[in-house]
Amino acid sequence: MILFVLFIGLLVQGAYTLSEYDFKSNDCDQIQIDHSDKMMRAIIAKNPGGPEVLSFTNVARPTIDANSVLVRVKASAINRADTLQRMGKYPPPPGESHILGLEAAGVIEEVGENFSSKWKKGDRVMGLLASGGYAEYTKFHGDVLMPIPSHLSFEEGAAIPEVWLTAFQAIYYLGEFDKRPSNRTALIHAGASGVGTAAIQLIKSFSESNKVFVTVGSDEKIEFCKSLGADFGINYKVEHNLKFQLEFNLNST
Repeated sequence: MILFVLFIGLLVQGAYTLSEYDFKSNDCDQIQIDHSDKMMRAIIAKNPGGPEVLSFTNVARPTIDANSVLVRVKASAINRADTLQRMGKYPPPPGESHILGLEAAGVIEEVGENFSSKWKKGDRVMGLLASGGYAEYTKFHGDVLMPIPSHLSFEEGAAIPEVWLTAFQAIYYLGEFDKRPSNRTALIHAGASGVGTAAIQLIKSFSESNKVFVTVGSDEKIEFCKSLGADFGINYKVEHNLKFQLEFNLNST
């Protein structure tokens, strides 16, 4: 019997992170850089469309209030929502920046007075955003920031908030792995996606006795998921009787 099913088809993160290097690329030479402390460079989608609509642009640097923290961005990440926003299909929440980027990692530049005892200038941090991660600077609420472990790079830190916290929330709280973390069976749809690959590793990290089944779109993805700890994979483009395959393999484990 499947005890926990995780649907993550719309929560895909790519393997690519946008690092500080990209803000120093040759593309920046095509714009006139404003070096004042009130301006910064950001990636803007001038019109809805494909990747070609993205460009570096001078924009105003965020200002903070008592509850926010200004971070100099070292790396951000690419999520499905970013690509949808670029195409004009996923607008940012009301009042939020139109700069893309739902997560970022970097170094604190300025701290609002209500968080001066929690954070300080120079701290390495990562966190979730409503928008604004594809820029030299971005503004976080002080409560959503997390310290980057010392053994992780900024690029690795930027890949954690959206994907790994989504997977952890689904597994630990919704799947109630906190109540019984071992001898569980999980079915993960879109197993080779960002959240899927995180979920495989998290479930196995709770206990090797947990069984992980995945559905994916190719045999190559099955092997990839198995390399992360999945026990069995189904290529839904080839095998259409998923119920039979799952029951057969569950009964054989």
